[in-house]
Amino acid sequence: MPTIAVVDDKRDNRKTRIRLIEGSIPEGWEVLGESPLPSVEQYPAWIMENEVAVLVLDERLDGFNYTGTGLAKYLRKHLPDFPIYLVTSYKGPENTEDRVIFERSFNRSDFDPKVELYVPRMVRAGRRFINEFEGDLSRLSKAAAKIAEGKGTNEDKKAAAAIQTGLNIAFQVGEFSDRADWINRFESAVQELEMTIKKLQTAVASASKKKKQKSK
Repeated sequence: MPTIAVVDDKRDNRKTRIRLIEGSIPEGWEVLGESPLPSVEQYPAWIMENEVAVLVLDERLDGFNYTGTGLAKYLRKHLPDFPIYLVTSYKGPENTEDRVIFERSFNRSDFDPKVELYVPRMVRAGRRFINEFEGDLSRLSKAAAKIAEGKGTNEDKKAAAAIQTGLNIAFQVGEFSDRADWINRFESAVQELEMTIKKLQTAVASASKKKKQKSK
């Protein structure tokens, strides 16, 4: 099921955030607490495996070679629309460029008393992310089919290429009956994505070949 994940280096802080968030999440969602992973490169796979739809970070992660802001910057390169929030007692990002990396940043003294207000917003952001991914996958499949049939326009090709880039390492999260169902749906989505990419690549290669033949 879709998950709000809390990453904090201090166990007591994780337990507090989990307790507060659990009191406000809707049925069908869960909360996961996690100590920071050894490197930022491990997070995309971890997000996929744990069905994370929203990520809540601390800024200062003692003992690790990255901060909450550094992790968010890395994830933005791979999952640009993924909902990431900062909840910290330390000073958050100061410049505008870093602040916009997060869906929103909070000081704990503000977040904790108003958790019932903020968690539904997090859930809505997570649902948007899920729906956008599924919509992108459907649009890519349709565009690639048109291109493969020779009916695609230049706009179709540009749109398909843009979606393909955005879904490079994306994953599917949904409200499924159990983990096995989720894994099956995920594997099916990946296979469909790989097939559409191959169709797109084949169509582009074929069009290029025809263009060369006409120019001779």
